[in-house]
Amino acid sequence: MSKKGIGLLVAAIIVILLAMIAMIFMGCSASYDEGRLPQDGQDGSGEQPLAHETTPERKIIYTVDMHFRVDDIDGAIADVRAMLAGDEWFDKESISSRYARFTARIRTDRLDAFIETLEQTYDRVDYERSARDVSLEYTNQTIRLLAIEAEIDALIAMMALAETFADMLLINERLNDLQIERQVVQGALNQFDSLVDYSEVHLYIYQRTIAERLPFGNRVITAFTDGVEALGAFLQGTVIVIAAVLPFAFFFGAVGGAGFILYRRFKKPRKPQAPKEEGDRLL
Repeated sequence: MSKKGIGLLVAAIIVILLAMIAMIFMGCSASYDEGRLPQDGQDGSGEQPLAHETTPERKIIYTVDMHFRVDDIDGAIADVRAMLAGDEWFDKESISSRYARFTARIRTDRLDAFIETLEQTYDRVDYERSARDVSLEYTNQTIRLLAIEAEIDALIAMMALAETFADMLLINERLNDLQIERQVVQGALNQFDSLVDYSEVHLYIYQRTIAERLPFGNRVITAFTDGVEALGAFLQGTVIVIAAVLPFAFFFGAVGGAGFILYRRFKKPRKPQAPKEEGDRLL
């Protein structure tokens, strides 16, 4: 690399470093100013003070878990689907005859209204709401993205002034690395935006059992009926097991019987020993 190229590279590095330092200073200043903002009523006027222009917007991710008991599981599922707005969706669904689980993405600006509607419609059993403040992480990623873009612009300007092919290869290699890094950082910011703008709501819906809704006499009849059905299921299972075992029993029985017959047929009988004479016995 020529002396001129080296000088340009050093100058570009200095410019990039100065830009990064300035951005970091701006981010720290914004966080400091945010911490110094007085709360409502602290200045004695009772008015909310205006935020400084450099104060970053709060980025809060809300997650809600709600459990409900309902009489009609199918009707509740249909109602929950109808409660979602056009730009809201389900990330996950799991439905059975007496149970349904949804992971819904609800706009944060109408999260409270959505929760209130559910609580007014169904019998809520459990409720949990958590909030995660990602403002600092979001600000750091934003500063990092700005620094990457500033370095990319500086390298593009250096590319036009490069005198040798080796200089161009070096600059191009660094540009490729920065572009990949920029995509990763931008993806993280997009994920933060999605989680902040659309809260994650986990809904667990259980249908009440018959025993919870029927009087004692009906519950006795229902218990007897369930017992008969369970006995029938047990007998059916037993018959199925026997039917599954019978082919093996026939096969191994036939093989064993054939082996026994062959053993009896080819077994040589022992010759009886001649009785000893009485004289021999006396000796």
